[in-house]
Amino acid sequence: MSTGGHSNFFPHTLLRAHNWQHRPELDRVCDWWRGGGRGICALVGMGGAGKTAIAERFLRILPGGLPADPAVAKDASLPTPHSAFVFSFYDAPNPEAFFEALQMWLEHTPRIETMLSVGQMMFLLQQTPGLVVMDGLEKVQDEGLRGGASGQINDGRLKDLVLRVADALLPISLLVTSRFRLYDPLAQRADHYRQIEVENLE
Repeated sequence: MSTGGHSNFFPHTLLRAHNWQHRPELDRVCDWWRGGGRGICALVGMGGAGKTAIAERFLRILPGGLPADPAVAKDASLPTPHSAFVFSFYDAPNPEAFFEALQMWLEHTPRIETMLSVGQMMFLLQQTPGLVVMDGLEKVQDEGLRGGASGQINDGRLKDLVLRVADALLPISLLVTSRFRLYDPLAQRADHYRQIEVENLE
């Protein structure tokens, strides 16, 4: 699947709602995207609240996102991303797997011979505008049960990547789902960080 000459890469399939009901949180994600999709948009809520389903629905109505579905119309008011990368930490709760898949997307290859350094990865990301979706980020975040900061990303490389996006140092838009709020330093980057609280459906 390609948008604008750059291939999308979806190593994981996000869980789809069996009986979709319109969610105001989806409208807020769409507003973020229409407004330029700057920095990070985080869907935060309890397990089972529907965060992943909202992200999946967004990709389904997004031109250039998931393949067209006869039952779900594309929203022509949403700009088409230059390219897109979707990763689920529920399927692979491992930063190494994330960076391997990210490199495949950046290099447009089904396999990698040698892992890039962090610096090389960041250089390629600077040349690759697009939408990155991280589903289930809580799998690699601190739960705050042992004195750590709740919501802090445990892997240094992944934390650096997220902070760079929050600082608008990379041309990518990051859509995240998590049970935890992203940690405090991101709150200081309010211009490039939007948090959407996802309420459980009654």
